[in-house]
Amino acid sequence: MNYVLTLMLLFITFSVQAQDEYEKTEKQIPTEPIEKKSDSIDVSDKKKTEPELDEDNSKAFKGMSDFKRNIRIGGAFNLGSFYYETAGFQGNLFFVMASPQFTYVMSEHFEGGLTTSYSYTGTFGDINGHSVSAGPILRAYPTPEIFLQVEGVGFYNSTSQKGFDTYSKVNFNAFLGGGIVSRFSETSYLVTGVKINIMKNELTFNQIIPAAFTSIHFGLW
Repeated sequence: MNYVLTLMLLFITFSVQAQDEYEKTEKQIPTEPIEKKSDSIDVSDKKKTEPELDEDNSKAFKGMSDFKRNIRIGGAFNLGSFYYETAGFQGNLFFVMASPQFTYVMSEHFEGGLTTSYSYTGTFGDINGHSVSAGPILRAYPTPEIFLQVEGVGFYNSTSQKGFDTYSKVNFNAFLGGGIVSRFSETSYLVTGVKINIMKNELTFNQIIPAAFTSIHFGLW
């Protein structure tokens, strides 16, 4: 009997000590929340990269759009007739001229590009004259309503008349001018002005000749 009581007392003592040790251990170990692992893939890096690529692409497209938006095409078309008299001919000559221009708006105050022209003068028979020209052109806009212009042009002229040899000649000239701008929209406008040649040659009868001009210009985009 004493032996059984002794075993019971030892068991109770051992159980109390074990409980005390467990509670001490629980107090010493800090409890931290367990992070729940997700089966989904972390795409944070991808999300950071894609907008940058999209932004760069949009900038590239925007740059291309700005370039196209600043292109201007235009020019003028003239049609008429005048009386002409020489030793071998008397009568009216028809005149037709197309002068396309291709320019680019470089800034708010400058626009530059290429001016070209083709003209025919004659009777579509006994007399035929052809002229082709091309050269650089630059317009400056001190204000949106006023422009100054400088251009250099090379001309190729060929004239044939019945009973005479064909005559051809290459001439160069430069022009200074200015005038007013009539704007229809952000990308379309009409320029009207006067220009003078600063070189004297047979093309201008060795004179300085003021010439009025007008041309319309517009953007494609």
